[in-house]
Amino acid sequence: MTSALPFAALRCRDFLWRHPEFPVLLLSAGAWLFLLAEPFARAGAPMGHQGHGDVMLPSPDNWPALLSDWFIMLAAMMFPSLVPQVRLVAMRSFWSRRQRAITLFLAGYSVVWVLYAVLAELVLAGLQRTWSPLLRFVVPLGLLLAAVWQLTPQKRRSLVACHFTMPLAPAGWRADLDCSQYGIKTAWHCLVSCWALMLICAVAGHALWAMFVVTLVVLSERVVRRPRRLSFAAALFCAVLAVAWQFWP
Repeated sequence: MTSALPFAALRCRDFLWRHPEFPVLLLSAGAWLFLLAEPFARAGAPMGHQGHGDVMLPSPDNWPALLSDWFIMLAAMMFPSLVPQVRLVAMRSFWSRRQRAITLFLAGYSVVWVLYAVLAELVLAGLQRTWSPLLRFVVPLGLLLAAVWQLTPQKRRSLVACHFTMPLAPAGWRADLDCSQYGIKTAWHCLVSCWALMLICAVAGHALWAMFVVTLVVLSERVVRRPRRLSFAAALFCAVLAVAWQFWP
């Protein structure tokens, strides 16, 4: 038994050496489990939102829970698309600071998206207070906006930029700074590419159907060889869904 434990530890260490992205994927899987269990665990409006007709808009008194829900959604939806970047950060770091480097990269990445979350929720809260009659159109308008953005040249350029790399110092404070900057720059390109898609999740009240659709589009755009065709398909789907939304009971 005592000899089996060191052997298992060595196997685990070797596995993590070859697959440094595994803890990130494990975190993403845990976030998805939380999202799937959330409707059964919490009564009333889920994900820190309050209802208004068919649309779930933010509760102004529940910002801490709302931002934590955004981070959980981000971990579930966007972290799997960061596997190449996480592997790059890990391979360019010493073993003793590998997990630290990955954590700093993810922290820098998350900060940008949390700032976007604050802006998006403030806009929705302002819409709720000033133009409440338009709330029934907010989901189809969000879908149409995403469809239009999918067809823009800026969308295509930012999608390509999501794969950029940068030099990373191997150790010291400069290594910490480089990992954080790499996360921030990666998040910025990702934000420019996917802000409209993520807005769908916000206007839909973080509904599971929206998160599944957006996650599928985001991951597909990262792996297909011709993402422009996928962008056209995603734009068409969003447009059709926006029109169909008006006829749903």
